[in-house]
Order: sequence, then structure tokens, then C-alpha cells
Amino acid sequence: MDLNQAYAAHQCALIDAGRTCDARERSEILAAASRIAQRISAFQHSLGARAAQAWHSAPSPVPFGYLQPEPSA
Repeated sequence: MDLNQAYAAHQCALIDAGRTCDARERSEILAAASRIAQRISAFQHSLGARAAQAWHSAPSPVPFGYLQPEPSA
């Protein structure tokens, strides 16, 4: 596994999730990001990498801006 490629794919998925206004599409993209993170974690575990635990126990990412409502005009 090319970890740089996997990390990039994970980050791109999170960025894509942050760009969509459609809740269903965002959910699907975040699910894809989660699957990528699981593959990264499994690969790191297979190598005995300490960083693997951080990927395994990390909470689901929430794209920037979703926790704050849009300011009203």
C-alpha cells in the first residue's frame, strides 16, 4: 500500500465531504473516508506501526464548518 496515496485519498474525501451541501452525498463520502482510514489502520497494524492506534481509535471526522450555523443576513 502506498501510504502517501492513501492519506491523500482520505484527505480529498474529507474535503469533498466539506464541499457538498447534500447530506446523503456527504454521508456517503464520509463513509468512503472511513473505509480508507480503516485500510490505513489495518496496513499500519500489519507493520506494527505505533501510529496505527491513532487511526483505529480516531473519532469520525466532521468537516470544518458543520458545527456552526451559517450567519443570518
